[in-house]
Amino acid sequence: MIVFWIQVQLKQHKAKDRIFKYVDELCERLPDPTGKSFINCDDMGTMPDVSFNIGNKEFPLSPEQYVLRIEDNCATVCLSGFAALDVPPPQGPLWVLGNVFLGAYHTVFDSANLRIGFAKAVG
Repeated sequence: MIVFWIQVQLKQHKAKDRIFKYVDELCERLPDPTGKSFINCDDMGTMPDVSFNIGNKEFPLSPEQYVLRIEDNCATVCLSGFAALDVPPPQGPLWVLGNVFLGAYHTVFDSANLRIGFAKAVG
């Protein structure tokens, strides 16, 4: 599909700079071969909240909660706190609510009643 779009743009004599800019932006969004999803730290202010709906209750996470900001000496790197987990049926698809979610919401496991409870973490 992308190749088709590029071919159309070239046939319509669209500027090559526009095509290169689009492809560059697309490449920036592709997963890193190491499994890390890098994010431009400057984009955090424009990123949306992400909400999980569990039991008809919304559990929102702000970009500050789901983006990991790592500072090392004079460099700062931002990584997505979400990771892909491709589990085929019948076990999948599934979600693992990891550190990002558990850091924002206190979790209570009630194994006697087969329930899990969530409350906004304080602090």
